[in-house]
Amino acid sequence: MAASAGASASAPASASAPAVAGSSDEAKTFLQCFWDLASLDTAVRVKAGVQLLGHLKAFSPADLETNLEYALKRLVRGLASSRDGARQGFAMLLAELLATYPQVTPAKVYERSKELIELTGSMKGQEQRDGLYGRVFALVTLIRSGRIVRDAAAATLVGQVTEDLLSFGAKKAYLNMLCLEALLELVGSAPTPLFTAQILPHLAPLLQAENASANTLALARACLAAHPAAMASHRDRLGWLAADDFAVNQKHAAKLTALLGQTAEHLPHLHRAWHSVFANLRAQEASRLQRFWTDVVDEGMFGPARATHDRKALGFRVLDEVLPLLSGGQIPIVFSKHLLHSLITNATAPNNYLHGAAKQSLQCIENVTKSADNDEVRLGILAALTGEHGSYRFDALTKTRTIESIIGNLSLDGVKAYLRTLQAAFILPEEPAADDEEAAADVEGHSVRREWAVDQMSQLLRNGRVPKDEAWPLECTRFLFLHAFFKLDPAKKTYEKEFGEVARCPVGDLPARVRKLCAVRFASCMGELAAMPPIDESGKSRSHALDGMDSTGEFRLLHLLTFARNLRKADGVSMVRPLSPEAEAAFGRLVDMIDKVRKKAKTRSTKDQSARAQIRAYEMLFLHIALQIFSTPDDVVDVTDDLVHSYEDFFKEKAKPKTPKSKKKKDADEEAEDQAEDEETLPAEILMDIFLSFLSKPSALLRTMVSQVFRAFCSHMTVNALAQLLEVLDMQEGENLLSRGGDSDEEDEEEEEDEDSENDNEDKKAAGHKHKGNGKANGKAGKSAGSDDEDDDED
Repeated sequence: MAASAGASASAPASASAPAVAGSSDEAKTFLQCFWDLASLDTAVRVKAGVQLLGHLKAFSPADLETNLEYALKRLVRGLASSRDGARQGFAMLLAELLATYPQVTPAKVYERSKELIELTGSMKGQEQRDGLYGRVFALVTLIRSGRIVRDAAAATLVGQVTEDLLSFGAKKAYLNMLCLEALLELVGSAPTPLFTAQILPHLAPLLQAENASANTLALARACLAAHPAAMASHRDRLGWLAADDFAVNQKHAAKLTALLGQTAEHLPHLHRAWHSVFANLRAQEASRLQRFWTDVVDEGMFGPARATHDRKALGFRVLDEVLPLLSGGQIPIVFSKHLLHSLITNATAPNNYLHGAAKQSLQCIENVTKSADNDEVRLGILAALTGEHGSYRFDALTKTRTIESIIGNLSLDGVKAYLRTLQAAFILPEEPAADDEEAAADVEGHSVRREWAVDQMSQLLRNGRVPKDEAWPLECTRFLFLHAFFKLDPAKKTYEKEFGEVARCPVGDLPARVRKLCAVRFASCMGELAAMPPIDESGKSRSHALDGMDSTGEFRLLHLLTFARNLRKADGVSMVRPLSPEAEAAFGRLVDMIDKVRKKAKTRSTKDQSARAQIRAYEMLFLHIALQIFSTPDDVVDVTDDLVHSYEDFFKEKAKPKTPKSKKKKDADEEAEDQAEDEETLPAEILMDIFLSFLSKPSALLRTMVSQVFRAFCSHMTVNALAQLLEVLDMQEGENLLSRGGDSDEEDEEEEEDEDSENDNEDKKAAGHKHKGNGKANGKAGKSAGSDDEDDDED
């Protein structure tokens, strides 16, 4: 019987095995190869097949015939074995024997399969299934070897094989797809005369439009593509199936939808009829693809009137298959309304029926964006997933990092293009409404889209996988800065010529909440610019230069400050909240100090690296504080005088003695020098007090700045300055100001300036500890730290 035959075919070599010609060692190795052919490991099966072919070639001519006949029987019997990978391994080697040895003819293999794999009416269950699979695999092997269409002697056998495949496919549903694949391969490989004489007569009854099935569609399109001349007389019977635009002609949309909907029963495999449809769609215009997708897929499988779980699963599978075939311009077509809604809904919760199918589609989307050879596809998918039918919160809703992954795969040019898309979404969130009522209703939606665009810009800059140059991160930060603190007069657009795309006037007024978010995200981006190493023209960071500098050696924050100064002078540009007279004076003084520090850095000897580093650190400190004045002007006013005094005292010139002095006078001078040294500790103490007041703020940007600047002054910290630091460290656990600096980078990135009231209270309590011996600096720093609750609202 078939089952016993299959079992013996894959049994290991033993004393009871049939005799094999050759030495005992040769026979033992030869027989072991049959056992390895049934391995689940593809590499093991291939290795066993190569070894078995090698053994056959090594046999003498006298032994070859005996062993070849034995191998043929074992391989044919093995086709009926359900153990592990027996069918795959035995079919593979049988096809190789057919292709290698002329004496192994297709007719012989066909007859052996009928003799050794019996099919009787009394067979049931697994025994019948094994027998049927064995017979079909034998037919597939004949086709895969190529001998059946090449040997003239096998011509009459082609018709019999075609008839058997049709019979087996109709007999059992589980054989349908396998038999269809074999028939399609036979049709494609057969010469037209052989096809006309032996294959077409058996297929002709099926090739008609009336009562057509998915198999009919697949076979008809394969025959028309491979043998158009032979099929000319059958076009009338095929009707719409033979049309050049059968997939996109709206007249046939209902028939095609019904026909393709039946293929859901073959999931997870996609029926070959779909491949015929895809081939037809590639030759059509985008508008016709749109029509097909809307009628057949979006409405036919996901639409409320026809949607079922099976049809939706089929729709996801179709998306997975067609997505790699599309260009960037065609991408938005397949992410249609009902499909995207179902994709997001089913990906959200693990207990949803189609959660697995939705997650598989999301993985397919990521794979396509990784393998795409241009950014057009990636940008198209980004626009679709976050556009009209998608969601700005796609990753949050689906609990994935799909959008983040796609952005991480963009090239430098792709990142710039995406940034321009985000800026355009901020400037004009949607098409203007038709009337005033609709316009009022759209205000909330516009704000949401603008907030999403702002968040995306910030995430784009913070994403470490995104390629960067010196241009676009600065452009992104300028854009956020402008719309956080300035408003543009739409009647005067001379500023667009001066500042370019960054200064395009938004449509409608920006709500306060949008400007506040711009300010928060600007602070985050400013911190990134201040910490980012210089980047050369190849896009690689230059680690030997100072962080926060561009490739020319200037701090990036200096470019931001120049931009801010130019905005304040530009026609048609005004501040949302003008600076107070005190803030204006502080800003002017800081700008003057920055110019002074930069001149001093240029004249400083390059040999004095420590002093030069401290000068540049002060430059960074002044730049940070000058830009902070737009968000927290009161804090900047309070700290400006102390910061300027600490700089002037830190770098003041010391008088040098010119003539020898007497011992008495020398003792007096030494006492005066000790007193002067005590006074010189004041700049370091003031600086430490300023640092501590900054650390008391719920701002990741200030903590980053302190961390960068503090390193340059570590060697100048005095006993009193360290005592201030230790006093903070001695506070009760949970009130430590510096503990904020130990937060994870992820917390810092996501942190907004408006912290919870509980944190504000802790800040006040910590800031309330006075630092002794610091005079004026101590009082001002304490005042700044004690007003966090007021400043937070502005932040």
